[in-house]
Amino acid sequence: MYNKAFLFNGICSKPEKLRQSLSPADRDKYDIYVEEVFKRYGLNTSLIDNKKTDRLVAGALMSTIADRVVYEAFREKGIVPQIGCGYSSGLVGACACFSSISYDVSYDIIFCNRNTVLALEQNDKHFDMGVIIGMDGNDISEIIQSTGESENVVIGSVNSRICSMITGREPSVARVLEAATNEGALKAIKMNVGMAYHTPLIEPYASAYQKLVSEVDYKDPEYPIVSVFTNEPMMTAEEIREEQIKDIITPMRWDLSIAKMEELGVTEFYDTSADGAIKKFSRLKKRSSKIYTYADL
Repeated sequence: MYNKAFLFNGICSKPEKLRQSLSPADRDKYDIYVEEVFKRYGLNTSLIDNKKTDRLVAGALMSTIADRVVYEAFREKGIVPQIGCGYSSGLVGACACFSSISYDVSYDIIFCNRNTVLALEQNDKHFDMGVIIGMDGNDISEIIQSTGESENVVIGSVNSRICSMITGREPSVARVLEAATNEGALKAIKMNVGMAYHTPLIEPYASAYQKLVSEVDYKDPEYPIVSVFTNEPMMTAEEIREEQIKDIITPMRWDLSIAKMEELGVTEFYDTSADGAIKKFSRLKKRSSKIYTYADL
């Protein structure tokens, strides 16, 4: 049914690295988009010159804009998606590129994360996320239980059989990462983002964000977007709305979304992250499938 799928990443790549990965022409386009968007929100295009509360959202906007530039680069090469999927806040980028929302609305949604950052600071809540490489989801679940952190840490996403993201309270995330290292994980990386996406723990502090994504005027996407929760293609505006409402407060299964697209016939995946991040944490089951990155252009 489908052959080509476009994959959109979340906000964890380093913005400076994303820009450096672009060609000179695409870098110029990226700079124009960033200048326009940052002027609109009163942000400084130099991340370090923003207030601490603004740096996360500024970096997230840069990641979303970089994904847009790469998406447009693929399209200019005549590569047209037939289906797609967004990892975490990559859902917002997928919705914009697939015309379910405008780009301006996508930036509003990303910027609204600032309200969540402020709510966490005002309530003195310290959250974080981490990546564990070299262990499957079952082993990580056992480590979370053995450390007594089941109420404070969850697996936010099983990315592949060897890579998962954990999320929750900052001290607890650090404790689980240390335990994973001691149990033989190849890598256990603390993200230091001050945020815990894909856990219900964040919901009390994300009311402004949840209100915005529930009220946005969505349209049916130009191409289906696979849900990271049901792992089924979404084709209507209402399905997209429901996905957005669940997005940051619900653990997801990226691995099953990739597998579903292969089941639907996809053999060509296109990673819209400028640094090829999605390819690094995703695994394909079929030998006939391949993930192409911006570097392959």
